[in-house]
Order: sequence, then C-alpha cells, then structure tokens
Amino acid sequence: MRYLLLHELKALNTMLNRIYSPDHPFGVRDELELLAAAERPIQSLFDEEAFPTFPLKCAALFSTLLKKRPFEYGNRRTAFAALVLMMHLNGWRLTAGENEAEQFTRHVWENGESIGSVASWIEERMEKN
Repeated sequence: MRYLLLHELKALNTMLNRIYSPDHPFGVRDELELLAAAERPIQSLFDEEAFPTFPLKCAALFSTLLKKRPFEYGNRRTAFAALVLMMHLNGWRLTAGENEAEQFTRHVWENGESIGSVASWIEERMEKN
C-alpha cells in the first residue's frame, strides 16, 4: 500500500495553488493537523487497522484533510487531488465526473460526512487502472 507522505501533500497544495489561486496566500497553516491527516489512513489500535480497506483509507485521508483544513488556502482542492493521487499510486482511478466530484467534496466539507459514507461513495466510483 502506498500512502501519501507529508512533503507530497505540501507539494500538491503548492502546485494547485500556484495554478488555480496564485493571488491567495498558501502553505501550511497547521503542521500538526497536516501530520494528523497524513497519518490517519495508517492508524491502528491494538494491532487492528482502524481503516482496513483501501476505500476506508482513502476516505480517512480525504475527510481528515477537509475537516482539519491544514493549509492556508486550497484545502478542498488539495483533499480531492490527494484522494485521486492516492488511488492512482495504488492502481485505481476515480470514475466520478468533475461536477459530481466537486459537489461531493463540497458536501463533505460543509456537512462532515462520516468516513464510512465517504468510503462507500469512493467504492462505488473506483475502477482498476
């Protein structure tokens, strides 16, 4: 399993903000919250994985980035790009269209959808590369 590293999440946020929002401040707002988001998919308790399936691991990263908002700007964009990148690095792709993905990301951002619900949405829209 390939997880996203802290420096990869930072680079992703920087790249996206330079492309889409160059006039806004960007960078890490809270290093500890970013670390918490990056480590969330690999959490375990008493030798049991907290998120045992790949969709749950992806959902944990995506949801936590949205909830913790560790970046100065571009948290939604970065969270979605991190989800897509994690899937790609592990041989999967997301089949959701741009509008559906944007609406879902906004919904999770605004309503704090459960990780289980997010994982179900991902699972219904994932396809092997």
